[in-house]
Amino acid sequence: MKKPTNEEVLKRVEEWFPRAQSYWKTHHDRFDTIKQFAKASGENGQWTDDEVRARGATNPPRVTLTENLLGPFINQVVNDIKQSDFGVQVKGKDNGSDPRLAAMRQGLHRGIQQIGGFKAALDQAADDLVTAGLGCFRMVTDWADRKSHQKEFQFYEVDPPRMFHGDGTHRKRNFSDVTDSLIYEPYSESRFKAEFKKDARDFLGTAKCCAVWGQGDTPWVSDYFFQDDTPETLATCIDGKSRYVSEIKELLEDPERLDRVLGDREDLRVLASFGQKITADDLIAKDEKTGEPITRESSKCQIWWCKLAGKDVLQIEAWPGLWIPNFIAVGRKVGVRGEVKYFGLPEPAMGVQRAHNYAFSAMVERSGKSPKIRTYAALESIPPQYQDDWNEAATSNKEMLYFNAYREGDDRPLPVPQQSPPIQTDPAFADLRAMTEQGI
Repeated sequence: MKKPTNEEVLKRVEEWFPRAQSYWKTHHDRFDTIKQFAKASGENGQWTDDEVRARGATNPPRVTLTENLLGPFINQVVNDIKQSDFGVQVKGKDNGSDPRLAAMRQGLHRGIQQIGGFKAALDQAADDLVTAGLGCFRMVTDWADRKSHQKEFQFYEVDPPRMFHGDGTHRKRNFSDVTDSLIYEPYSESRFKAEFKKDARDFLGTAKCCAVWGQGDTPWVSDYFFQDDTPETLATCIDGKSRYVSEIKELLEDPERLDRVLGDREDLRVLASFGQKITADDLIAKDEKTGEPITRESSKCQIWWCKLAGKDVLQIEAWPGLWIPNFIAVGRKVGVRGEVKYFGLPEPAMGVQRAHNYAFSAMVERSGKSPKIRTYAALESIPPQYQDDWNEAATSNKEMLYFNAYREGDDRPLPVPQQSPPIQTDPAFADLRAMTEQGI
């Protein structure tokens, strides 16, 4: 398949990216908001900026405490997922399959996952998925080691807000039918120069900087995958396997592969032995009833992997697969009036969590405003020489406190000083806090 030119790649991504960005921006913004709320702790942790400003403007300022009860639930589910064994299981497709070959291929897949960092990438995706409804990881190829000429598969974590996977035209829940996908990440200048042999400063400050081309004083490299479909005729060969006509023509140039396709067709082998050339039509099976070749119009798929920076194509490679290797998992999908939202585990409890923080903050405020002991006494009842003892009455352990029982020069009695117990916690806030714990 013909390799696309740099101009074709740039034109395609410039037309596609705005649609993808428009579709995913809402989901990424929700992801950031929910994840920040679910992981927050400490003062101001789960309060909005407007709430913090409004409560801080009162006199005295009101507290905005956070007691995050969502974390343990998230951790429990995420840890259960992490303990699960996710891996490829290869099964034979028909009765003629080879169990030993299936076991060998399954071992190869497992080996790729263990060496390529699959577990770490999946764990991060699971955490993001449970927390905020979007989890992503990706697969790329990289050199096996510094002294190797062989490449091997590697799995990497992906931060969902930087993941543009399709433009909203997908129909399958696993997003396997997307035709374009782009991930961008910042590079250091040294890493950029080592990988692409170019000076990163040449790619900074480029016009029309955006998520595709980079921004600020750091070079951004975008990994852009797209699917290139070429119309092809698909045919069933005499050995029962389906091949494109172009692939059948290639078979004719490879005697070893051609011999395997011929199988027990002695008639064709005899023709070949007499020097008669076998054509592609000879290798295509015929319908038993009509005698017509078994073919249909189809398309041949090629995935291209491009690296972009500063509105320039740095690299184009053919990806060895039929699907884009960027994997995204979404939480509970809810669609209302054409608007789709993806929910994680804690989102339904966010309102209850806010009520819990309000009750918690109100209880602490009420406790902080009340003194331990409050004493009520007439000024005339306190003898001047014992004023210090009365000032320290709430904190001292003095057994005797003296007061004037009668007015000076008068036999009328004075009010007896009284101490009131501390203000107790409001039962309404305690009940609300217990209800919110149960609600979460």
